[in-house]
Amino acid sequence: MTLCGLARPKSIYRICSTNRVSLALIDFDPASQTKSGTILDRFSLASPTKEKNRRLLSSSYGVLKSRLVLALDEKILGRPTFSSQPQRTKEDDQSPAFGSSTNNEQVICSIVDYDRIEDARLGDNDNANVNMNGSSDIVDFKDLSRNLGHVATTEHLGNPDLTDVEACKATADRFELFLKQFAQGIKRFVDLSADDQTQARELLSAESVSSAFWVLSKCRYEPDELSERTRLWERYLGKLKMTPLTDSLSLRLLIANGKAGNVGRVLSLLQLRRALSYSTCEEEFNLAIRSLRVSSLTQHKDGVRNIFLHDSQQPAIDNPTRWLDAILLNMSQRGFPLTTPFANLMIECYAATGGRTGKAVHHFYRVVRQGILTMPPDERPTYTDEMPKDWIYVPEEQKKVYQPIKVRVKFHKGSPPFYKIPSTVKGKLLYDRNPENGELKLSRELEPEYSLPLAAAFAFADSLQHGACGHDPITLDVGSYNALIKACVYRGALWRALHVLDATMPAAGISPNTQSYNIILSGLAAVGDVVTSQEYYLKMHNSGIQPDCYTVSAIVDGLLNMNDISGAVTVVQDFFNQHSVLPPIWTHSKILELSLGQGMIYEAKRYCYFIQQLWKWEPNQYHDESFIELMRTTQASPGLQKVALKKMFAYFGEELKDSDFLP
Repeated sequence: MTLCGLARPKSIYRICSTNRVSLALIDFDPASQTKSGTILDRFSLASPTKEKNRRLLSSSYGVLKSRLVLALDEKILGRPTFSSQPQRTKEDDQSPAFGSSTNNEQVICSIVDYDRIEDARLGDNDNANVNMNGSSDIVDFKDLSRNLGHVATTEHLGNPDLTDVEACKATADRFELFLKQFAQGIKRFVDLSADDQTQARELLSAESVSSAFWVLSKCRYEPDELSERTRLWERYLGKLKMTPLTDSLSLRLLIANGKAGNVGRVLSLLQLRRALSYSTCEEEFNLAIRSLRVSSLTQHKDGVRNIFLHDSQQPAIDNPTRWLDAILLNMSQRGFPLTTPFANLMIECYAATGGRTGKAVHHFYRVVRQGILTMPPDERPTYTDEMPKDWIYVPEEQKKVYQPIKVRVKFHKGSPPFYKIPSTVKGKLLYDRNPENGELKLSRELEPEYSLPLAAAFAFADSLQHGACGHDPITLDVGSYNALIKACVYRGALWRALHVLDATMPAAGISPNTQSYNIILSGLAAVGDVVTSQEYYLKMHNSGIQPDCYTVSAIVDGLLNMNDISGAVTVVQDFFNQHSVLPPIWTHSKILELSLGQGMIYEAKRYCYFIQQLWKWEPNQYHDESFIELMRTTQASPGLQKVALKKMFAYFGEELKDSDFLP
């Protein structure tokens, strides 16, 4: 029995650049030409714990030293593991120094194919013995087929609570490994038994592949990972050429690609379904709209989109008109009528794909973290275990010291530029294009050059009213105008948003609703325009429109941005007492955090007193079911309980005593 080879740290680190790797001790029997081993550890190096597992792998190598080798089945590598390297003898196993032999490094480097390393998933027990000869199958075809059949049954039950995410991920991993083995030639159908061939062909049937894609779409992967795996599966299936495309399978592909944000692939599948005369359903077009939203969301999370750049420098998805036109054309060609609710979803894409631009936001405050050892002695807070800790440089000691951190909120001195705030622009000319004339803010925002995606949104909505891409004309409703208002707010065109609310909607015979005013109030809060917010809330109230939780949240956000903590606390109390409305849970936490971050302990305790009143609330005959449910949810919120409130105060270096609570 001989040990296959030793891995040097450099080789181990190179191996870590892949997604999954297994480590094991391998024994080789020259007589029987079989290999067996014991798994030492198995690492999943996928994001976001990639760097952490790299360090873990390196530390494991340092402990095990020369006894650590890489366990890879020759079928995974696609070629014999031991081909040209000399075998180690039993005496070589006692070699005290790892990496001292050049042949050892050559052995491991010849074994490892860095582009095709795959975790063999050789058992649930890391210390289990592993049979690594050629007769063992990594994937149990019957078990995989049974799992796919089980999730398919769960799908038909239509209950999302029955979906086990971990089970779906495990099944998806096994199915992907199954596809990879046959697509890369690691396994061949001619080498399988008759029963295994039948099971393998059943797994490649349209029904099984459709169930597999349904499993993949239920794994709750991030869009990037779901996109990568979906396209990989499609490439494997295309290479095998054994799975016929059916109506159900193409719809499953649409679902997976739609959730992954693969816009181009979704539109190609729509065209393919039209060419093959498959049945038409609303779900496939909803998925096309969803792919546009997911694609833009991924760019926001990955930092691809800089909100302060010009429209011409933004990603193409910032203006989704051409993709929306393609969806409309496919709907027309397949005889699917355009309705106003679906048109509203399309118009909302102009706000969803772009998000808020630099014209629509302002940074009012920042969070400052200061080590207590760097503070004057008389300003140091009482140390608590809940305070965050970090390594902070201490000038007196000329080194970094691990110490508690005092978290503070500092408001910027400068206010937003006047042209962002409607209340400061009224009747003023923005600039002079010539010595005689200037331009009002509304006139500027109505120009296409102000925001090309915004101009495209209004042009697209106008085209729908006249019949676009072969569809009958539609009539815009309040949802349509709300989508346009939202697009204006996100592009920093607040005057144009107010013009739609005050002039365009009444001219069309449309009355604004609560959502219309909430969008306006949120846009005004983002630039700290409290004056205009009060004006439009009064108009909302006089129109008989009832506020909701997002109305309170928008008004409170505007006050907090202007550092009016006392006013924010009063507004929440007044809305609760007068309208039986509470803001969302996160607004309660935001008020407390900004109060404590500025050392306004009185206001923080004042709000805690209001929260305690909510604990003691009981319903009566005047309360409806929706408000009772809201109150019960608020009362049961873990972040608003006594223990959580004490921890929040302690996090900021303050103490909330038992005497501060009502008996």
